[in-house]
Amino acid sequence: MKNPLLQISNYRKPTFWIILLAIISCIVAGVCFLTNPNETATPEDNYVDVNLRDTTQFVEEWVKAFCDRNGEYIVRHTSDYVQTKLVNQGLMALEDGYYVFGWSSPWPMMANQNYRIESLDADKAEILYYAWSSDPHVTVWRETIEYTRENGAFIVTNEEILFLDNISLVRDFSLAYPDGVISNGVDYQANGFGESLNQHALSSESEIYTDLFEPDRAAVILLNLLPDTNKVKVTAATNEANSVSQVVIFFEDSSVGVEITMIKPFGENGIWIPKTRSNNDDAEEYFS
Repeated sequence: MKNPLLQISNYRKPTFWIILLAIISCIVAGVCFLTNPNETATPEDNYVDVNLRDTTQFVEEWVKAFCDRNGEYIVRHTSDYVQTKLVNQGLMALEDGYYVFGWSSPWPMMANQNYRIESLDADKAEILYYAWSSDPHVTVWRETIEYTRENGAFIVTNEEILFLDNISLVRDFSLAYPDGVISNGVDYQANGFGESLNQHALSSESEIYTDLFEPDRAAVILLNLLPDTNKVKVTAATNEANSVSQVVIFFEDSSVGVEITMIKPFGENGIWIPKTRSNNDDAEEYFS
């Protein structure tokens, strides 16, 4: 058996670095015990971002259900008030025990060019739909939905659709074609409809198609303007190569004209389609 006094006499005081290391180890261990890995927060997962992500997901699901005419989804996520409105508008009906939503044409039916979410908040969103028919022709709808959460699920409490065809006001024109660019589903060069429309125009004598060979008339048709010169005035100036035309649209409710660049992407004898927009000129002389 070792002598206790000898053991004490052989004791050496721990160095400073050993003590410091022990203190750091205790602190780290304490933090680990106090932290729940399942509740670790990151900037991407804070409360606000989680709710915004959920809201974005719901709005995207709503838009997909709308385009797919998914009546059952629409019913599950709308209040009785909204359901009644949709029925009264002819957008929804109960047939053979199933909810039918939408109609055949025009309708936003292109998987990647159906819509554009124009704005999205915690309780409200605005969506642009690009509805097309077999002509082919594209019209713009602007839907506003208001929603809330009930028992963890989103419910649309109000829904309004503005069908932006026969446009006669600059306000409605800006709602249909925001940001100064003719883009998304209404770009006939990008959506693939332009070539088909051009073929129809070249082989048909219908006035609907023949007007597409004149830049001002093509602007009225393809931008869904009201064909009433008392309310909407359209002028055109074409370059020498006859490939680009600047069309200016004047609406009765505005002193500023909207300038549209029209192009002929399908050949010298092809149709005109709108490409970009900007504001230009004074409209007073056109509505005196």
